[in-house]
Amino acid sequence: MRRAGHIRIRIGPSRHECKPRPVSRPATGIIIGQFYVWQSSQKNKNARISLRRLRGYDLMALAFFCTAVVFCFVELFGTRMRAGRFLVWRLIIDCLICAVFWSAGLAVTGASSVGSAVSILLLVAVRVGSRIKVALLGEPVVFSDIVAGLNLLKAPQFYVFALPGYLKLGFLLALPVGAALLVRAVNLALRPHLEGLAVFLLSVVALALIPEEKLAPIPDLRADIVRMGLPATLFLYWRRWLGQADMPPLGDRKHGDADHGQRPSTEIVVVVQCESFADPTRLPIPAVDRAMRLPGLERARRDADFQGDLLVSGFGAYTMRTEYGLLFGRSEEELGFRRYDPFLTAVRDRTYALPYRLGRAGYRTFFVHPHALSFYRRDRLMPWIGFSQVAGREAFPHVASPAMPYPEDRAVAAYLSHLVETATEPSFFYAVTMENHGPWPGRSARESLASYLGHLANSDRMLDELRTALDKTGRSYLLVFFGDHRPSIRGMLSPGEERGTPYVVLRSGGDCRRAQPCEQALTPAELHRLILDLVMGRMA
Repeated sequence: MRRAGHIRIRIGPSRHECKPRPVSRPATGIIIGQFYVWQSSQKNKNARISLRRLRGYDLMALAFFCTAVVFCFVELFGTRMRAGRFLVWRLIIDCLICAVFWSAGLAVTGASSVGSAVSILLLVAVRVGSRIKVALLGEPVVFSDIVAGLNLLKAPQFYVFALPGYLKLGFLLALPVGAALLVRAVNLALRPHLEGLAVFLLSVVALALIPEEKLAPIPDLRADIVRMGLPATLFLYWRRWLGQADMPPLGDRKHGDADHGQRPSTEIVVVVQCESFADPTRLPIPAVDRAMRLPGLERARRDADFQGDLLVSGFGAYTMRTEYGLLFGRSEEELGFRRYDPFLTAVRDRTYALPYRLGRAGYRTFFVHPHALSFYRRDRLMPWIGFSQVAGREAFPHVASPAMPYPEDRAVAAYLSHLVETATEPSFFYAVTMENHGPWPGRSARESLASYLGHLANSDRMLDELRTALDKTGRSYLLVFFGDHRPSIRGMLSPGEERGTPYVVLRSGGDCRRAQPCEQALTPAELHRLILDLVMGRMA
């Protein structure tokens, strides 16, 4: 208000001053709505992340489920099944084995597809290999074959010949294709590797809880494969093999160490394990070949103290089973689940070994094998079980040829004859020959059989030459000669119930004057005990 001569000053806010305007209702609603939209979007984002994770787990579970179904189908296809609790256990073990290999592939590569391929392909390979082995050797795949298969790198010719041509070609083509697909499938993200490792550990723990003693109380390979299937039987037998207790050392048994301090009654002991040595008259081959004579074997049988069939368990292979029986004297019943490859645990049976016991009785001991001693770890095993001298491939200079891929049996006879002639003290010689080892060359089964019979004649001459060399020494001797198994020739010689090979036991001056029958069938373990009795003078 303005008056004349006076100026009124108004204290306080002017009416023209800007004041904060109150927020209207529509503006408040917009802000609140935007807040709820933001909050809802965060929830949806979290939900999408959780859903993505859930879908990842679902896909992984679905991949394993499909793999397990295919695995069980392939395992059961074409096999005889028995309903009941064994079928349930069979499926449980199959699924767990599948989980182990599937998760191992996932843990290594980060790709579940690789785990699925590894599981199925391994099962197919084992089943195909088992069928081939049954056809050639009359026995399905056992857990110890996995260890023996490592020898494939040392001597592939022993194994590759058994594969049909289409399998060899398929294997060669699959190697580069499989390697390329594997590189392409590798996932570098850490999470799937850890998930695979977790599933692997859980599967191993679950397998460890399987009651193997109830499911496989005794070794009965054919019956167990029918009941449990091949993968489960391989697993159960491996577990039983791991858990089997060792036999006590021979000197700790109640009869004590009967060999220590005994004086040998025979100066020279020669034992020859002849590769694939068999009597052609006992083989299911054409009559013209079956009429082949082995004059050395015939003369040895006439002069032998003991002769007959050696009851070996293997056909076409498994030299180490016969060799173990002769060297250690333990029957397959005593070995239990170790019977399939007793050399895997032979170092624990040292006190049972023939060279160990004869060495304590005063013999010098020699082992002779014209091949790589690394097979079955003979280079370490033989010195450990008592052989004071070991001769391998280096003692037999030989140029391999298609007709004679391995050192001749007669060369082994000459080497043994030299050792016998130069021996100045009681000596024990154990020789494992190699000449007649398969595969035998030939474009047909008949040609392969002819090759085998030619080598067989050389083995027969070896027997004659050894007898002559021993007779010349004028010293008391014991000669044991036997075949380790029959030959397996595709299309000509297949596994059957009869598997015996000839053996002869000859002593200097022996002419079968014993009260017991000269001809009798023996197992390798029984022949071991017979040798001990004759050498130690326990039999007159």
